Amino acid sequence: MSVFTQLPLTGMSQTFDFAVLATSWLLVRARIHGSSRPPEATVDHMYRYFGYFALFNLFMALPFVFYQSGMFPIVMAWGYVIANIFLLVSLSHISRMTLNMLTRFARFDGVVTWIWWGLVAVMTALNGIVIGMQHQPTYDVATRVAHYAIPAWMGAMLGMISFLAYLSAIGVLVYGALHQHRRQRVRTILLILGLLIIMVVGPLHAVAANWETFLIVDVLNMVSLTFLTIGVMYRISQPAETLTEHYGPRPGWVEHRLGRGLKIAAYTRRWHSVYPAPMAEYRRCRHRNSTRTKTHFG
Repeated sequence: MSVFTQLPLTGMSQTFDFAVLATSWLLVRARIHGSSRPPEATVDHMYRYFGYFALFNLFMALPFVFYQSGMFPIVMAWGYVIANIFLLVSLSHISRMTLNMLTRFARFDGVVTWIWWGLVAVMTALNGIVIGMQHQPTYDVATRVAHYAIPAWMGAMLGMISFLAYLSAIGVLVYGALHQHRRQRVRTILLILGLLIIMVVGPLHAVAANWETFLIVDVLNMVSLTFLTIGVMYRISQPAETLTEHYGPRPGWVEHRLGRGLKIAAYTRRWHSVYPAPMAEYRRCRHRNSTRTKTHFG
Protein backbone atom coordinates (compact mmCIF):
# COMPACT_ATOMS: atom_id res chain seq x y z
CA MET A 1 0.00 0.00 0.00
CA SER A 2 2.88 2.37 0.79
CA VAL A 3 4.31 1.85 -2.70
CA PHE A 4 0.95 2.71 -4.26
CA THR A 5 0.68 5.94 -2.27
CA GLN A 6 4.08 7.03 -3.62
CA LEU A 7 3.27 6.50 -7.31
CA PRO A 8 2.68 9.65 -9.40
CA LEU A 9 -1.03 10.45 -9.78
CA THR A 10 -0.53 12.06 -13.17
CA GLY A 11 1.37 9.04 -14.49
CA MET A 12 -1.23 6.56 -13.20
CA SER A 13 -4.03 8.61 -14.75
CA GLN A 14 -2.31 8.73 -18.15
CA THR A 15 -1.61 4.99 -17.98
CA PHE A 16 -5.25 4.25 -17.17
CA ASP A 17 -6.43 6.43 -20.07
CA PHE A 18 -4.01 4.65 -22.41
CA ALA A 19 -5.34 1.24 -21.32
CA VAL A 20 -8.97 2.26 -21.90
CA LEU A 21 -8.21 3.81 -25.31
CA ALA A 22 -6.09 0.84 -26.41
CA THR A 23 -8.95 -1.48 -25.42
CA SER A 24 -11.41 0.61 -27.45
CA TRP A 25 -9.04 0.57 -30.43
CA LEU A 26 -8.61 -3.22 -30.26
CA LEU A 27 -12.37 -3.83 -29.94
CA VAL A 28 -13.18 -1.64 -32.94
CA ARG A 29 -10.30 -3.20 -34.91
CA ALA A 30 -11.62 -6.70 -34.22
CA ARG A 31 -15.15 -5.66 -35.21
CA ILE A 32 -13.94 -4.05 -38.45
CA HIS A 33 -11.92 -7.11 -39.44
CA GLY A 34 -14.90 -9.32 -38.63
CA SER A 35 -17.24 -7.27 -40.80
CA SER A 36 -18.35 -8.43 -44.23
CA ARG A 37 -17.86 -4.99 -45.78
CA PRO A 38 -15.28 -2.19 -45.51
CA PRO A 39 -15.91 0.34 -42.72
CA GLU A 40 -17.70 3.57 -43.52
CA ALA A 41 -15.78 6.83 -43.19
CA THR A 42 -17.17 7.65 -39.73
CA VAL A 43 -16.08 4.29 -38.31
CA ASP A 44 -12.65 4.45 -39.96
CA HIS A 45 -11.87 7.93 -38.62
CA MET A 46 -13.04 7.05 -35.10
CA TYR A 47 -10.92 3.88 -35.23
CA ARG A 48 -7.86 5.98 -36.07
CA TYR A 49 -8.85 8.56 -33.45
CA PHE A 50 -8.75 5.87 -30.75
CA GLY A 51 -5.33 4.69 -31.93
CA TYR A 52 -3.64 8.10 -32.05
CA PHE A 53 -5.28 9.27 -28.82
CA ALA A 54 -3.99 6.11 -27.12
CA LEU A 55 -0.46 6.94 -28.34
CA PHE A 56 -0.83 10.45 -26.91
CA ASN A 57 -1.54 9.03 -23.46
CA LEU A 58 1.23 6.44 -23.81
CA PHE A 59 3.90 9.09 -24.48
CA MET A 60 2.51 11.20 -21.64
CA ALA A 61 2.77 8.21 -19.27
CA LEU A 62 6.18 6.75 -20.23
CA PRO A 63 8.30 9.65 -18.84
CA PHE A 64 6.98 8.93 -15.34
CA VAL A 65 9.33 5.95 -15.24
CA PHE A 66 11.92 8.66 -14.36
CA TYR A 67 9.77 10.56 -11.83
CA GLN A 68 12.35 9.94 -9.07
CA SER A 69 15.27 10.85 -11.32
CA GLY A 70 16.85 14.17 -12.13
CA MET A 71 16.21 13.37 -15.80
CA PHE A 72 12.44 13.72 -15.36
CA PRO A 73 12.09 17.38 -16.50
CA ILE A 74 13.81 16.89 -19.86
CA VAL A 75 12.29 13.43 -20.51
CA MET A 76 8.81 14.69 -19.63
CA ALA A 77 9.28 17.82 -21.74
CA TRP A 78 10.10 15.92 -24.92
CA GLY A 79 7.55 13.24 -24.11
CA TYR A 80 4.98 16.05 -24.01
CA VAL A 81 6.18 17.38 -27.38
CA ILE A 82 5.91 13.95 -29.04
CA ALA A 83 2.60 13.14 -27.34
CA ASN A 84 0.97 16.34 -28.62
CA ILE A 85 1.78 15.34 -32.20
CA PHE A 86 -0.46 12.30 -31.75
CA LEU A 87 -3.10 14.40 -29.97
CA LEU A 88 -3.35 16.78 -32.94
CA VAL A 89 -3.43 13.92 -35.44
CA SER A 90 -6.26 12.30 -33.46
CA LEU A 91 -8.19 15.60 -33.53
CA SER A 92 -7.62 15.82 -37.28
CA HIS A 93 -9.56 12.57 -37.69
CA ILE A 94 -12.46 14.07 -35.73
CA SER A 95 -12.50 17.00 -38.18
CA ARG A 96 -12.23 14.72 -41.21
CA MET A 97 -15.06 12.57 -39.85
CA THR A 98 -17.18 15.72 -39.52
CA LEU A 99 -16.35 16.73 -43.08
CA ASN A 100 -17.27 13.29 -44.42
CA MET A 101 -20.65 13.52 -42.73
CA LEU A 102 -21.24 16.72 -44.72
CA THR A 103 -21.24 15.02 -48.11
CA ARG A 104 -21.30 18.33 -49.98
CA PHE A 105 -17.90 19.23 -48.50
CA ALA A 106 -16.35 15.74 -48.42
CA ARG A 107 -14.30 16.55 -51.52
CA PHE A 108 -12.24 19.00 -49.42
CA ASP A 109 -10.87 16.20 -47.24
CA GLY A 110 -7.40 16.54 -48.79
CA VAL A 111 -7.32 20.30 -48.15
CA VAL A 112 -8.38 19.84 -44.51
CA THR A 113 -5.73 17.14 -44.06
CA TRP A 114 -2.99 19.50 -45.24
CA ILE A 115 -4.30 22.26 -42.96
CA TRP A 116 -4.06 19.89 -40.01
CA TRP A 117 -0.54 18.85 -40.96
CA GLY A 118 0.35 22.54 -41.01
CA LEU A 119 -1.10 22.94 -37.51
CA VAL A 120 0.86 19.89 -36.35
CA ALA A 121 4.10 21.39 -37.69
CA VAL A 122 3.49 24.81 -36.10
CA MET A 123 2.37 23.47 -32.72
CA THR A 124 5.23 20.94 -32.60
CA ALA A 125 7.78 23.68 -33.26
CA LEU A 126 6.22 25.86 -30.54
CA ASN A 127 6.10 22.95 -28.09
CA GLY A 128 9.73 22.11 -28.81
CA ILE A 129 10.86 25.68 -28.11
CA VAL A 130 8.55 26.59 -25.22
CA ILE A 131 8.16 23.25 -23.39
CA GLY A 132 11.24 21.35 -24.56
CA MET A 133 13.70 24.18 -23.83
CA GLN A 134 12.16 26.99 -21.77
CA HIS A 135 9.38 25.66 -19.49
CA GLN A 136 10.26 22.07 -18.72
CA PRO A 137 7.78 20.20 -16.46
CA THR A 138 8.52 19.52 -12.81
CA TYR A 139 7.31 16.82 -10.44
CA ASP A 140 5.90 17.67 -7.01
CA VAL A 141 6.71 14.81 -4.63
CA ALA A 142 4.27 16.03 -1.98
CA THR A 143 1.18 16.13 -4.24
CA ARG A 144 2.49 13.45 -6.70
CA VAL A 145 1.42 15.68 -9.59
CA ALA A 146 3.45 16.86 -12.59
CA HIS A 147 3.35 20.60 -13.29
CA TYR A 148 3.80 21.51 -16.95
CA ALA A 149 3.99 25.32 -16.58
CA ILE A 150 2.51 25.84 -20.05
CA PRO A 151 2.16 29.54 -20.93
CA ALA A 152 -1.46 30.71 -20.93
CA TRP A 153 -1.40 31.75 -24.60
CA MET A 154 -0.11 28.35 -25.66
CA GLY A 155 -2.63 26.44 -23.57
CA ALA A 156 -5.38 28.62 -25.03
CA MET A 157 -4.26 27.76 -28.58
CA LEU A 158 -4.33 24.01 -27.96
CA GLY A 159 -7.62 24.29 -26.06
CA MET A 160 -9.26 26.23 -28.89
CA ILE A 161 -8.10 23.71 -31.51
CA SER A 162 -9.52 20.82 -29.46
CA PHE A 163 -12.73 22.68 -28.67
CA LEU A 164 -13.44 23.55 -32.32
CA ALA A 165 -12.72 20.00 -33.51
CA TYR A 166 -15.07 18.42 -30.97
CA LEU A 167 -17.77 21.09 -31.11
CA SER A 168 -18.08 21.00 -34.90
CA ALA A 169 -18.46 17.19 -34.80
CA ILE A 170 -21.08 17.44 -32.05
CA GLY A 171 -23.01 20.09 -34.00
CA VAL A 172 -23.15 18.00 -37.17
CA LEU A 173 -24.13 14.87 -35.22
CA VAL A 174 -26.93 16.72 -33.40
CA TYR A 175 -28.25 18.02 -36.72
CA GLY A 176 -28.13 14.49 -38.13
CA ALA A 177 -29.91 13.02 -35.10
CA LEU A 178 -32.79 15.47 -35.54
CA HIS A 179 -33.34 14.23 -39.10
CA GLN A 180 -32.90 10.49 -38.55
CA HIS A 181 -35.36 7.68 -37.94
CA ARG A 182 -35.78 7.08 -34.20
CA ARG A 183 -33.98 3.71 -34.23
CA GLN A 184 -31.16 5.08 -36.36
CA ARG A 185 -30.38 7.71 -33.74
CA VAL A 186 -28.81 5.23 -31.31
CA ARG A 187 -25.29 5.40 -32.79
CA THR A 188 -25.49 9.17 -33.27
CA ILE A 189 -26.62 9.85 -29.70
CA LEU A 190 -23.87 7.62 -28.28
CA LEU A 191 -21.24 9.50 -30.31
CA ILE A 192 -22.66 12.86 -29.21
CA LEU A 193 -22.56 11.90 -25.52
CA GLY A 194 -19.02 10.51 -25.80
CA LEU A 195 -17.61 13.56 -27.59
CA LEU A 196 -19.43 15.98 -25.28
CA ILE A 197 -18.05 14.38 -22.13
CA ILE A 198 -14.51 14.06 -23.49
CA MET A 199 -14.57 17.73 -24.57
CA VAL A 200 -15.30 18.72 -20.95
CA VAL A 201 -12.95 16.17 -19.34
CA GLY A 202 -9.85 17.35 -21.24
CA PRO A 203 -9.48 20.72 -19.46
CA LEU A 204 -10.32 19.12 -16.09
CA HIS A 205 -7.50 16.62 -16.57
CA ALA A 206 -5.03 19.45 -17.18
CA VAL A 207 -5.86 21.22 -13.89
CA ALA A 208 -6.31 18.15 -11.65
CA ALA A 209 -4.21 18.49 -8.49
CA ASN A 210 -5.35 15.69 -6.11
CA TRP A 211 -6.40 12.06 -6.28
CA GLU A 212 -10.11 12.86 -5.93
CA THR A 213 -10.07 15.05 -9.04
CA PHE A 214 -8.03 12.50 -10.99
CA LEU A 215 -10.49 9.76 -9.99
CA ILE A 216 -13.51 11.80 -11.17
CA VAL A 217 -11.78 12.73 -14.41
CA ASP A 218 -10.73 9.15 -15.15
CA VAL A 219 -14.22 7.78 -14.45
CA LEU A 220 -15.76 10.40 -16.76
CA ASN A 221 -13.11 9.65 -19.37
CA MET A 222 -13.91 5.92 -19.20
CA VAL A 223 -17.64 6.69 -19.54
CA SER A 224 -17.04 8.91 -22.57
CA LEU A 225 -14.85 6.32 -24.27
CA THR A 226 -17.43 3.62 -23.52
CA PHE A 227 -20.11 5.69 -25.26
CA LEU A 228 -17.80 6.31 -28.23
CA THR A 229 -16.76 2.66 -28.53
CA ILE A 230 -20.32 1.35 -28.40
CA GLY A 231 -21.42 4.08 -30.81
CA VAL A 232 -18.73 3.14 -33.33
CA MET A 233 -19.34 -0.61 -33.00
CA TYR A 234 -23.15 -0.37 -33.09
CA ARG A 235 -24.43 -2.41 -36.08
CA ILE A 236 -21.03 -1.94 -37.76
CA SER A 237 -21.00 -5.28 -39.59
CA GLN A 238 -24.60 -5.46 -40.75
CA PRO A 239 -25.15 -4.91 -44.49
CA ALA A 240 -27.68 -2.37 -45.73
CA GLU A 241 -30.15 -5.03 -46.88
CA THR A 242 -30.36 -6.53 -43.39
CA LEU A 243 -30.89 -3.10 -41.86
CA THR A 244 -33.84 -2.56 -44.19
CA GLU A 245 -35.32 -5.90 -43.22
CA HIS A 246 -34.80 -5.20 -39.54
CA TYR A 247 -36.56 -1.87 -39.53
CA GLY A 248 -39.24 -3.06 -41.96
CA PRO A 249 -40.22 -1.29 -45.18
CA ARG A 250 -40.32 2.44 -44.47
CA PRO A 251 -42.45 5.04 -46.31
CA GLY A 252 -40.64 6.11 -49.43
CA TRP A 253 -38.44 3.00 -49.64
CA VAL A 254 -39.57 2.11 -53.16
CA GLU A 255 -39.37 5.74 -54.27
CA HIS A 256 -35.76 5.91 -53.15
CA ARG A 257 -34.98 2.68 -54.98
CA LEU A 258 -36.43 3.90 -58.27
CA GLY A 259 -35.59 7.58 -58.22
CA ARG A 260 -34.89 10.66 -56.17
CA GLY A 261 -37.18 10.50 -53.15
CA LEU A 262 -40.77 11.56 -53.31
CA LYS A 263 -40.24 13.59 -56.49
CA ILE A 264 -41.29 10.53 -58.50
CA ALA A 265 -44.60 10.41 -56.64
CA ALA A 266 -45.14 14.13 -57.27
CA TYR A 267 -44.63 13.72 -61.02
CA THR A 268 -46.27 10.30 -61.45
CA ARG A 269 -49.16 11.55 -63.54
CA ARG A 270 -47.01 13.55 -65.93
CA TRP A 271 -44.41 10.80 -66.32
CA HIS A 272 -47.08 8.17 -66.84
CA SER A 273 -48.07 9.79 -70.13
CA VAL A 274 -44.44 9.95 -71.30
CA TYR A 275 -43.04 6.72 -69.85
CA PRO A 276 -45.99 4.31 -69.43
CA ALA A 277 -43.93 1.10 -69.08
CA PRO A 278 -41.59 2.26 -66.27
CA MET A 279 -44.48 3.81 -64.33
CA ALA A 280 -46.47 0.59 -64.55
CA GLU A 281 -43.47 -1.24 -63.05
CA TYR A 282 -43.23 1.47 -60.40
CA ARG A 283 -46.86 0.96 -59.35
CA ARG A 284 -46.41 -2.82 -59.17
CA CYS A 285 -43.33 -2.41 -56.94
CA ARG A 286 -45.10 0.09 -54.73
CA HIS A 287 -48.08 -2.24 -54.34
CA ARG A 288 -45.79 -5.11 -53.32
CA ASN A 289 -44.05 -2.84 -50.81
CA SER A 290 -47.31 -1.63 -49.25
CA THR A 291 -48.64 -5.17 -48.80
CA ARG A 292 -45.42 -6.67 -47.47
CA THR A 293 -45.68 -7.89 -43.87
CA LYS A 294 -43.51 -5.80 -41.52
CA THR A 295 -41.23 -7.73 -39.23
CA HIS A 296 -39.77 -6.16 -36.08
CA PHE A 297 -37.21 -7.73 -33.82
CA GLY A 298 -36.93 -7.11 -30.12
